[in-house]
Amino acid sequence: MRIVISLFLLIVLILLQYRLWVGHGNLPGYWRLKHEVREEQRRVENQEEKNRQLMRDITALKENPDAVEAQARKRLGMIKQGETYYQYLPATAGNE
Repeated sequence: MRIVISLFLLIVLILLQYRLWVGHGNLPGYWRLKHEVREEQRRVENQEEKNRQLMRDITALKENPDAVEAQARKRLGMIKQGETYYQYLPATAGNE
């Protein structure tokens, strides 16, 4: 009788271990998903920071005319009437 109970418990243990390591919802799969969730959370946090920065930029452009001018100068090369434009080119081997 003890042998039958011991054999039964051993079989149950083997089946539970199989499910734990190989079956559906196994530990390696859980660890992989946990890692993927952490990576996705980092990506979301980075995107949220970019969104906050964009909202600050939008607010500045709506409320501050100097911010609009600064962006026009930076992105479009705007110069005001009466200003002189100077362009400095980096030195290259051919025109030093």
